[in-house]
Amino acid sequence: MSIPIPKISHSLMLATVLALLALPSCSWAEKANEPAPVKTSEELPMGSEATNEADEALVAESENDADKRRESILTEATEALKQTEEALNALEEKRTEDALEALAVTTGKLELIVAREPDLALAPTDVAVTYREILASNDSVEKVIESALHALDDGRVQDARYLLDDMGSEIVTTVTELPLVNYAAAIKEIAPLIDAGEIERAKQELEAVLQTVVLTDYVTPLPYLRAEQLLDSAQVLAKNSDRSEEQNEELSSQLAQVRENLKLGEILGYGSRDNYAPLYTELAQIEEKTRDGKHGKGVFDIVRSTMSNWWDLIAS
Repeated sequence: MSIPIPKISHSLMLATVLALLALPSCSWAEKANEPAPVKTSEELPMGSEATNEADEALVAESENDADKRRESILTEATEALKQTEEALNALEEKRTEDALEALAVTTGKLELIVAREPDLALAPTDVAVTYREILASNDSVEKVIESALHALDDGRVQDARYLLDDMGSEIVTTVTELPLVNYAAAIKEIAPLIDAGEIERAKQELEAVLQTVVLTDYVTPLPYLRAEQLLDSAQVLAKNSDRSEEQNEELSSQLAQVRENLKLGEILGYGSRDNYAPLYTELAQIEEKTRDGKHGKGVFDIVRSTMSNWWDLIAS
């Protein structure tokens, strides 16, 4: 059983940026993601069902407002970057008035973002998602890596580089961000240069500003994602106390594929061997507890908890 890799879409790209905007570095993101207060049974007045529904509606409305706010910031930052590029193009074509107008728009957009979110250091303007996949068995991947290690031992660095170039199985989300304070300050220094007729210097400064854009890669190993999805499917089967022989074989196959994906992640270096050792041990326990039609509640809980802790460690 193989798990297809979803195609990237504009909506997914936008959702990724909005999710990154919700990271704890933003004060407004923290507020938007705060859980609703929990009420005990003693605190609930008469008509508490209606109260709960009202609370849920308020929370949903608050989250919707936060999403719109994040999308607005994304739009403003994207336009600021676009206008910076337009200003440079205008200077190349000796359209100084158009360049000044574009810089004025850029400055306005940046000032608006800073005024609304003074604690926001980086403003996302774009996101790109790429996939890297290996269509080979774990044994084949290990042999390629061994060949690369031998090449390094022999001083054949470029041969090793060539061999390792495709050794990745991952989703890479690349986020482009503007460093708001420095970017805005630099833009303000360029307009006076244009007014003074120092066009070449203004062009150089604009090019330098555009190079301050920050590119950040967020890497998610595909073996980890596949192992998680396979565990989800296997858990559903394992809960069935009346599995058929075919379902038992499917469960066994899925658990074997979980092990294969974890092994691929280990081979490719997504974490150390020590990170994987407890996962293999817990997976063996699951295989034992579900063998020959056996089932049990909670047999997957430990491995899922370990995987979650492992992923937090790798992603940090």
